[in-house]
Amino acid sequence: MLLVHDGQILARGEATEPFDAFEYNLPQYYEADDHCVVENKYGKTIQTYDDDSHIDRTKLHPGHRPVDLSYLQFVEALYCYDPDAEDLVQQEMTAAWDVNQASTRNERSHEEAFETFFVERDTDDPILERECRPFVKEWISQLSTHDHPGNNIYGSYRKDYFPRKRIATEFGMEPSYPGVSFRYPRGLVSLDLPGLDTKPAFPNAWNVAPEEVLQEPLIYGLDDRSDVDMGSEDESESED
Repeated sequence: MLLVHDGQILARGEATEPFDAFEYNLPQYYEADDHCVVENKYGKTIQTYDDDSHIDRTKLHPGHRPVDLSYLQFVEALYCYDPDAEDLVQQEMTAAWDVNQASTRNERSHEEAFETFFVERDTDDPILERECRPFVKEWISQLSTHDHPGNNIYGSYRKDYFPRKRIATEFGMEPSYPGVSFRYPRGLVSLDLPGLDTKPAFPNAWNVAPEEVLQEPLIYGLDDRSDVDMGSEDESESED
């Protein structure tokens, strides 16, 4: 992950790591005895001050951390802020590639899916086709006014991006994609997200039966939010 401002990379790190483990391309300061020390990104002292009132921009808000995208099937409406109307306006939940011509729609939708969610990475275990194909087909169908693509259509476009190889699993020989992994691990949850709990807080307050509420998490492969190792929830901002 990269934190970028005006084309300058401010921080970088793995999406699965907490923000305080990122590498920051910024000066930082700390308190030492009765004064404050400002250091550059290499740890060299730039300046010292009596207190932090002389230091500007001491807070860096955490960047957006992507989460698992399997929640898309639960989305029923999309709203975007219209600055002219100063209000939220409902938008059509269709992609730019959702055209009537099937060949164009299939080519562009699979291209966007493969380039968005997958990367070439030899260090990870191969992705099993049964974990990938349903995900891609469902994602395409949720953003299209047409039906999801068939397995034959998926397979014909998959060949342009990833090779397929059968490997031995507990279920026998299964097709997989060697040298390919999800861009972000499925089930990724922000380690810095405050207020993460195993149960929503609002059903009792709203007098709604819990079984009628769409319970969290909407996260692939996660049965209970208590399975998430959240780390510290005390800080929502990082000092730079």
